[in-house]
Amino acid sequence: MAADQLPPTAPTTKDATRGRGLKYFLLHQRRGQLLLVFCALRFLGALELIPASLSTLSTIGLWAYALGFVIWGLSGLRRNLLWRIRRKLIISYLLIGLVPTILILSFFALSGYFTLGQVSSFMLVSSVKDAEMRAANAANLMIFELRGGGSASSRLSDERIRKVLDARILEMGESEPSWGAIYLEHRRGRIQRVVTTDDVGFSMSLGTNLPQWFSDSYRGGIEYGGVGYTAGVSTPHESVGNATIIVLTTLSDVLEKSAEELGFHIDQVLTSDTDNATAESVFIRQPASSNGESQNTTSAESAALTFPWWTLLPTRSLDDPHAEESELAFVQFGFPLNSFYSSIASGALQLGPNGPDLGAVLLTAMALLAGLFLVIEVAAIFVGLVLARSITGSVHALSQGTEHVRQGDFSYRVKVRSRDQLGELAESFNLMTTSIQDLLRQSSEKERMAEELRIARTIQMSLLPKDRVDVPGLSIAPFCLPANEVGGDYYDFIPLGDGRFALLIADVSGKGTSAALYMAELKGLTLSLSQIYHSPRKLLVEANKILAATLDSRSFITMAYAVIDMNERQMTYARAGHNPIFHVSTNGAEPKLNVLAPDGLGLALDRGTQFERILQEDVVKLCAGDVFLFFTDGISEAMNPSSELFGEERIRLILQENADLQMEELREKLIDEVFAFAGGAEQHDDMTMVLLKVL
Repeated sequence: MAADQLPPTAPTTKDATRGRGLKYFLLHQRRGQLLLVFCALRFLGALELIPASLSTLSTIGLWAYALGFVIWGLSGLRRNLLWRIRRKLIISYLLIGLVPTILILSFFALSGYFTLGQVSSFMLVSSVKDAEMRAANAANLMIFELRGGGSASSRLSDERIRKVLDARILEMGESEPSWGAIYLEHRRGRIQRVVTTDDVGFSMSLGTNLPQWFSDSYRGGIEYGGVGYTAGVSTPHESVGNATIIVLTTLSDVLEKSAEELGFHIDQVLTSDTDNATAESVFIRQPASSNGESQNTTSAESAALTFPWWTLLPTRSLDDPHAEESELAFVQFGFPLNSFYSSIASGALQLGPNGPDLGAVLLTAMALLAGLFLVIEVAAIFVGLVLARSITGSVHALSQGTEHVRQGDFSYRVKVRSRDQLGELAESFNLMTTSIQDLLRQSSEKERMAEELRIARTIQMSLLPKDRVDVPGLSIAPFCLPANEVGGDYYDFIPLGDGRFALLIADVSGKGTSAALYMAELKGLTLSLSQIYHSPRKLLVEANKILAATLDSRSFITMAYAVIDMNERQMTYARAGHNPIFHVSTNGAEPKLNVLAPDGLGLALDRGTQFERILQEDVVKLCAGDVFLFFTDGISEAMNPSSELFGEERIRLILQENADLQMEELREKLIDEVFAFAGGAEQHDDMTMVLLKVL
């Protein structure tokens, strides 16, 4: 490992499972499985295969999941968007400066749009009212001309009436085509005679009631047969008797003519009517005007520059003369923004016939101010972004530096961009990383040795039995205490079947990782050979052949191996250069200690036949109360501050005097005596022992 680097941080469980995708979520997580259940229930509910209550429950569950997904998405968006300080500053600046400006501009834009819409609506309605006034004036002129043709009591011929009507309509048609007139003669409120011009598309039936609102010189919209008209009714006069004239044209023609004059365009006209089936008011689309083709072309050309608006026009129905309430005509139109001023106030502030138009000058000045305001706003946003970048640049550089340090890269240096507090902070950061690099270089060797020691100790402890060994008829108490410098002490219990098990204790020469690796090799070898060779001598002979070929010439292993047969009540053992086995027998009046030390060489010391020739195997009978001690030289060679050895004699005395204790108590007694003798001196070798008592 490099001196200036650390290993990358291990990913957490959340990071490891984040990228597993939708399939993992649906199949391996409770929430995903519940979502699948809701979807399945909803599908079955759509097929009507389950009760409606379950279908409703699934729908509620899916809506809850949708809400949770939205909340999760917003939370993730907020977290990802606001993580950087630069983004926070920019968003704060936009919220403080730009958003209020947009809201104010939007308010004025909507207010202006509403105001212009109302003004354009007023202009369009006023134009329609002018047409209604012209129609009423024309009707009055027709009445007065007819009055000059005879007395009120004399009956005028249809030719005379139509001639007068056609003459006046012809005059109106020079500027406004499609006008028509209706002459009504009535008595006691009922129509007795009807004369119309050719341009009128309908005729009122004789005998029908005359609308009462005709007597008020009505001017406005009328509706007949589902078609809307703009009309003016003559003023009642004693000299004309019971005669009324209506001058009218279709509402769509008037609207199109007015829109053309104002620069507007008419999108649609709907007149209200009563549905006989439902008794509700409905709107009926009016037919296009006679010149609708050309007007539509003009409208299509200017539609991109116009804004929509709406207005309502009151109308009266000739289909129901007794109706007291007015109907409504709904008009949707578009007004141009670019030519609105010229439509309503062109020349109002003009200084003389050839002088400048102050209104146009004011409009130009307002446009320039709006452009200047936009430029200032864009410049302010740009300056704010530049300032935010300058403020957060150093912070971002420090953030990147800390991220490199977190990943173990202490060689990274932050660029000093300014000579202010943030610049000094960057310099301090660089000094800190340099100091850390020096400390890492100084401690690299110590870390390497500590890591090697940790690996060796881990290997050693992993090879030792982890569980308590329970054998019927025996009480076993093992103990192993590794030294600061790991050695190669090893013990193990191997079940052999048929009431037999093997017990071994070994000591690998050397220290550190090599001793631990040799111990691992010995464990694998013993586990394999114990299933083949039931004799301790044969197992040790075969193990010596293998280890002599693999171990370093400077390394060897001492080992004691015993096979305990509880059925035969005996222990067969052999010793390959290891410490003797102490046996305390309690058959006599007093405990007797026997030293079991058959001949044998250490494993891998001899690569020829001498090992097999020297090695001996013995058998000892097991009696109730017998105590056996297997130990390594870390026990017998424990030293005190005066460099004196604890010795095997002290071990024998402690065993002989305390053989009646439980094995755990005897183990603690022996260990306490060893540490009391050492008197706090440093432990130089592993201490390992196995106490065994026959019950």
